[in-house]
Amino acid sequence: MAGFLDLSGFRRAVRGPRSAVSLLCLFLVLSACSGDVKNTVTPSDVFGAYTATGTVTSTGTSLYRRGTHVLKMNGRSRFYLESKKVNLSDYIGEYAVLEGEMSPNSHEKYLPVISVSSIKNASRKNVGIQKYKVASLNISLEAPSEWNSDISGGKLKFSFTGERVPFVTIKNSDLEKLPEGLHLRVDGRNGIRFVDEEANQHHVYIRRDNGEIIEILFVPQGEKSALSRDAFYSMIKSLEIEDEEIVTDENEENPEDIGSLQPCGGSAAVICPEGEYCAVEELDTGIGKCKTLISDPRSAIRDP
Repeated sequence: MAGFLDLSGFRRAVRGPRSAVSLLCLFLVLSACSGDVKNTVTPSDVFGAYTATGTVTSTGTSLYRRGTHVLKMNGRSRFYLESKKVNLSDYIGEYAVLEGEMSPNSHEKYLPVISVSSIKNASRKNVGIQKYKVASLNISLEAPSEWNSDISGGKLKFSFTGERVPFVTIKNSDLEKLPEGLHLRVDGRNGIRFVDEEANQHHVYIRRDNGEIIEILFVPQGEKSALSRDAFYSMIKSLEIEDEEIVTDENEENPEDIGSLQPCGGSAAVICPEGEYCAVEELDTGIGKCKTLISDPRSAIRDP
């Protein structure tokens, strides 16, 4: 009868030690065809053209994997991103829809990679950017306009409605030198970043040209501020520090361009060659480039 499997011939043919194996194979075939078995879809099942929606975050380049950015969905990292067609850095911190080709990373332990061909902002509401100029700190910066600001007592603080304590505080520090941590550069000046995982605090210290230190603290106080980490680091990247200009010889080589410039830092803790330090460029991952240590006090690079 059409539409039914005739097992009569099969029963006559099944004899000997292989019969159990044959019956097992038949059972697996029939089970796969039934609706009672739930199929699990893995990333390898959907390699190829792909569309995804999430928040774009920076991660920097790596010696061991592909991807310069990460797409987060519901707060969790889902894909590495790379692109030769669009500037992904323009969408850091934004909720976006992207299209491209998904493929495996350099190793199965890493998330799949989407080679992005197009991307557009998909924010459910437009979040404006507010420019701040704080005379008491001699700084200016940009921050989301939905952040409530308080400039008083020589400090700039940001908070969310419904959260009693500010989640961002910027002030002049009492420290005389930079503490230990990951080196970074902010507005052409040396800085240090370290994260207290237990207290869920992000500390950033930046040394002015006159030796004074700016302290920036990020301490999430609730659900909204906990989701503002990427915006916090975007704010730091926008920071402009007003100091007296140091006059240097125009023919003097720019310290920014000295060194092997090879990738360093990151989760792999790649070390620079002797006589160089890791100038962190990606604040959230600690990835940077190796540059030469210079002892000239007039330069922007100084020993802490």
